[in-house]
Amino acid sequence: MKKQAQSNARIWIVKASESLMGPYTIAELALAVRSKQIGLLDEAKSNKSRWVFIRDLPELQSAVLELANEVDTIEKTHTTAHTHVSITRRVDDDLTPTPIRSFPDQSAVVASAPIPDEVIPTNISNKKNEPIRSYGTTIQKEPVPLTKWLLSTFVGIGFLIAMFAFIQRQTWDGKQKKIWTQVQQLYAAKLYDRAYQVFKEYQQEVPIQPLAMLRLGFLHLNQGRELVKAKRLFESATELDPKNKELMMQSLNGLTLVSLYDSQPQLAKIFLERAQLLEPGNIPTKINRIAYLMSQSNWDEALDIVQQLMAFEPRKAHLLNAILVELSGNRKNEIPGIINALESSADQSLYLKAEMKLMSLRLAITSGDSQAIAKATERFFTELPSFSMNFSEDPSIDQRWRDWNFLYQFCTDFGDPFESSAEGVAVRVICMSKVQRWAEAEKLLNESFVRFPSHEKLLFAQLHLLAAMGRWPDIRALSRVPQLQQNETADWYFAKTCLEEKQDKCVESTLNPLLQRSIVKTYVYELKASQQCSKKPLESCRFILSQGLSQDPLSTHLLGIRYDLEESL
Repeated sequence: MKKQAQSNARIWIVKASESLMGPYTIAELALAVRSKQIGLLDEAKSNKSRWVFIRDLPELQSAVLELANEVDTIEKTHTTAHTHVSITRRVDDDLTPTPIRSFPDQSAVVASAPIPDEVIPTNISNKKNEPIRSYGTTIQKEPVPLTKWLLSTFVGIGFLIAMFAFIQRQTWDGKQKKIWTQVQQLYAAKLYDRAYQVFKEYQQEVPIQPLAMLRLGFLHLNQGRELVKAKRLFESATELDPKNKELMMQSLNGLTLVSLYDSQPQLAKIFLERAQLLEPGNIPTKINRIAYLMSQSNWDEALDIVQQLMAFEPRKAHLLNAILVELSGNRKNEIPGIINALESSADQSLYLKAEMKLMSLRLAITSGDSQAIAKATERFFTELPSFSMNFSEDPSIDQRWRDWNFLYQFCTDFGDPFESSAEGVAVRVICMSKVQRWAEAEKLLNESFVRFPSHEKLLFAQLHLLAAMGRWPDIRALSRVPQLQQNETADWYFAKTCLEEKQDKCVESTLNPLLQRSIVKTYVYELKASQQCSKKPLESCRFILSQGLSQDPLSTHLLGIRYDLEESL
């Protein structure tokens, strides 16, 4: 009796359909079993026992037997491997508890728990042949609510988008870094046009660095004439590092040029004054000052500043001096000395040489001295191919005089009687080829051949025009003209044609005589380097490059070949 009293005093917890109920006493459990609130296959546990089926509790046997007597047929089958329970009952039998799903972690308990014989009736009969319904306890997945499904879908899509954006950003950053590295390398190699082309081809965002913005600002300004972008880059560079004096100087010079190109001289003057306060002796600032004074037709003050440049930028200073004397119309008595200075400066390097020869010719025509004109004309036609070559310096001060349009002006108006002569027409054709006015130059050339048939200078001008247009078969046809035989300039054009048409034997036969001369021109080295550096071994290529760059280290063509060679290695 004492033991039964202790059992009745226990507190029981019931697990049914994956939920917990209770606590119950034994009496309450018996009542719940009889009222079918708790099924026989539900499990119960007290603080001193493990989980067991309701039907297996000794304290509830009377309630279980009472319920069993009311049932016609109950059949329980336990399968250890599948933890499957089958229950058979009549269709209208409402007394049998609804089967519940067994828990996977309880499979061992279900398999090992003995089933008392008295719980399962041995004589099960099918009354009145009523249909039998079979129930299985195999776990079935409940349908997912629509809102939960949509939420999961949106979360998955958001995750994929975030991953894609991250991968794309990493790829973008890597590509941007690679392109910017290439732009910097081309910039350091003084290949400014190529650096600008690489940058424009990919249209990458500018790295948020003051120096990067400054360099790209000058590329936009000098190579592309994109004034709005250049101004924005210069301003952004100074905002990022306002205490950097050198950066501020270059940005102010860039903004001065932007203002001059945009026909805002008063704004250019403001930037110039700020730059002069920072560093009065800055060379780019002085050159910009000359440009500003020329826009105001203040020739005398501009000439004074040119004299200050002679010790620092002699070639530019001599050229600027000649331009100012020509444009001002004063100091004609100084023209002979200016021409000599131009010729002496031009002989030191190919940089600006063709433009200096053109300026010498212009000054000679202005002076009216026939001997000076003849001499300047002959010098103009020597080393003619160099007139189409480009040479580079610092883009912040490189060849700004071209922006004053004197080249275009001089090529279209030389004045009588020179422009009516065959030499004058030839010079104009070459000049118009330089500024890519090819259709007009070809028309002028054809008209002049009627007046001056097979004139040597006109033939040279025709070679230059055809080379600028890339019409190599037409140049090859001119190689048979007697006036062009045994001429260094003509031989160069013929060798260039052979190179463009990939005829190595032809290139060798025309270039070798030029390379054997006592003085080899830079443009000959450029042609030979183009041939040798396109094939292996590269020893001959390196030798030609060293020879050409030692003669003129600013040759864009040779610098480009050297850069490509280093990149390939």
